[in-house]
Amino acid sequence: MSSIGDPVSTLDNAINHLDDSDLNAATSSIAPSSSPSTDSFPRQTTSPIWKYCRIEEGKTLPAAWVDSNGRKWWHCQPCFNKKREKRYNYSGGSSTIIDHLRKEHRIMVFGRQDDRRATTQSRLGDITTFMTNNTLVPSKKRKATAEGDVLDQATLRELYCRYTVACSLPFAHVEQPAFRDFIRYLRPVADDLLPRSANTVKADLQ
Repeated sequence: MSSIGDPVSTLDNAINHLDDSDLNAATSSIAPSSSPSTDSFPRQTTSPIWKYCRIEEGKTLPAAWVDSNGRKWWHCQPCFNKKREKRYNYSGGSSTIIDHLRKEHRIMVFGRQDDRRATTQSRLGDITTFMTNNTLVPSKKRKATAEGDVLDQATLRELYCRYTVACSLPFAHVEQPAFRDFIRYLRPVADDLLPRSANTVKADLQ
């Protein structure tokens, strides 16, 4: 039905996440770095993992130990207290260190990513509660004329086709529960008028 040409190829939705696999554990008898420090007063670190980092000799604040090759290490203070030496190669990631503290010492540390995840989950929980309560009329009992400002189905579907092409969305995007919840929250009647299957969207674009 749409006058739009062939849709743009679907974008790859996979996002490359930071890989902290280079945060490899090293357990051995480790001597403090013999390389001279270029910073007698290390920059104050903000991540909670540094509360549990052993302070290097000659330093006043916990910070990454830098070896002669320039590699940065996080040294576990709780392990040192137990007469053990354990360090982790630190290159900006902290998930492995957080996991070590939790498993080995039962110390729960939450990084910024965990805080963001908790906030997101909290919001999703609130949305789920809203979407499942009685404020939304079931689809079968709802009519397009229930709202004063009636939507035109043909126009709505035409606009959705343009949106699909402009954003290089897969046809199946229209089937995603989260997208349907979003539309239903903005305008319940629009959920009834939009296509519900990828095949319908594909046909509209031809």
